[in-house]
Amino acid sequence: MDREEDETLDKTAEKPKNINFIPTLILVSIILLIAGMNIFVGAPRHDIFNITDFSFWIVFIALPLLGNVYNKVKEREA
Repeated sequence: MDREEDETLDKTAEKPKNINFIPTLILVSIILLIAGMNIFVGAPRHDIFNITDFSFWIVFIALPLLGNVYNKVKEREA
């Protein structure tokens, strides 16, 4: 009986979700650093770090968000 109960408990126990927030935290830190430097120091020489340039928003905002959405969709399919 105990063995059967253990097996049913193992099957019914919910697996904790793997919350991996470290890469997101690092990305947000980099974005805040770049935005702060743009505001307080001035516009950088490279367009990729200029918050008024469209490429900054594509590289640092849109691509990571799309990557997260893609990973969540792949997890649901599996």
